[in-house]
Amino acid sequence: MRLNEIESKPESKLDIDNKVYIVYDENGQEYSRHPFKEVWDSSPARNAATNDVRNLISKLRIARDNQSKKDIEAKPLSKLEQEYIVIHSKWQKYFDAMFSKDPSKRLPDLDDETKQVYTDQMDKWMARLDQIGQVVRKSIINGTYKPS
Repeated sequence: MRLNEIESKPESKLDIDNKVYIVYDENGQEYSRHPFKEVWDSSPARNAATNDVRNLISKLRIARDNQSKKDIEAKPLSKLEQEYIVIHSKWQKYFDAMFSKDPSKRLPDLDDETKQVYTDQMDKWMARLDQIGQVVRKSIINGTYKPS
């Protein structure tokens, strides 16, 4: 079974004796009924039942995706993720000191040697961030991670 596949899918069944399509949810409970008058004119009822099934499957997938995202974010930070946060904060301080648009954050009158040292260190940190960025959660990289 694929990871994204729903174990028990919603389904619709035809009850020809009662002239109705019955839609069952993922728990096997009746969700809706779509009656029709004649078998030869049952297409609207069948289409409505099919739409109900699609909507139920869509809602289930959305709920499971949201739950899996919450589960992923609830995990504690790994050592690499902690390292990423620390290195990024250091890199950001150096960036602000050299290139910030806000003059109050910028260090005044850095000499060329200091600028070169800062730039070299920022390059090393950026290389490390690129290296460990492959295994770090996207929310950490984007800066949207909120510890729970």
